[in-house]
Amino acid sequence: MRLIDAVLSSLRITSPDYDNEIQELIDQAVSDLISAGVKPGTYFPDWGTSAWSSEINDFNIRRAIMLYCKANFGVENDEKDWFMQQYLQKKAEILNQVTQFTDYDESKYQ
Repeated sequence: MRLIDAVLSSLRITSPDYDNEIQELIDQAVSDLISAGVKPGTYFPDWGTSAWSSEINDFNIRRAIMLYCKANFGVENDEKDWFMQQYLQKKAEILNQVTQFTDYDESKYQ
């Protein structure tokens, strides 16, 4: 399933009217993950180019993006704080898996 379709499904949206807004939230989530230290080349190939398709196969990354979107979609979102906490926890979990998701240079810490 395409990432945007998974996010739309998690938000229980069936109309294509929100596709652009959801894609912007996906891009914001990816940008946040990259700025936090997740390797863009591995999980977000073609990030920042016209070829960027937001097709991400890693389920930890996909889940983080879905949580981010659920926290930030809509104006009246009673569960925003809960979803944002879940997103931040998932992001921390991803960043703690340094060998898989981030560039870790042991020599910098010795």
